[in-house]
Amino acid sequence: MRVEIDLLPLGDVRQFVYTGDLGLPEARLREAVVERFGSSPASGRAADIARALEELLADHGYLRAKVQLRARDAEAADADIVFDVASGARATVRTVKYRADDPADARDIRSRVPLKTGAVFDRVELRRRLDAAADRWRAQHYYEARADAAVEESETGEAVDVTITFVRGRSSPSRSRTTR
Repeated sequence: MRVEIDLLPLGDVRQFVYTGDLGLPEARLREAVVERFGSSPASGRAADIARALEELLADHGYLRAKVQLRARDAEAADADIVFDVASGARATVRTVKYRADDPADARDIRSRVPLKTGAVFDRVELRRRLDAAADRWRAQHYYEARADAAVEESETGEAVDVTITFVRGRSSPSRSRTTR
């Protein structure tokens, strides 16, 4: 049995070009590609890059964003890879609920993670604030503290309902070491 395989060079990518309604600054899109795929990803990763850009846009509130890969000229030895971006509408917060076992904890989490109806939804910023609130409680020896958000999207993706849940957990007394 004899198998012959013809390998064809894919050519080099000169640059990625972003067109359309980007939603985020082009520099942020480029930064995300470099963070995830390196400074010069292979052209064969273009579909993966498009999906990663959709995820990035969704994390920043563009829940129905679409990134299409424009076909390259197969004859070109090197060419730009063009991503046509349609970010769509940015979601806003339709409702927000805070849940905690203790009313004082609910007030605390509300002050540390202020989310208002009508505000632009940004999952990245929300996660940052939730983590900071939980870290504050952990610093006070509530090592089981956690803050989470459940997000329910509207059918159109233009609004979200957010439920923020805070669990303080038990306090673990700090142990001081004594030397003899």
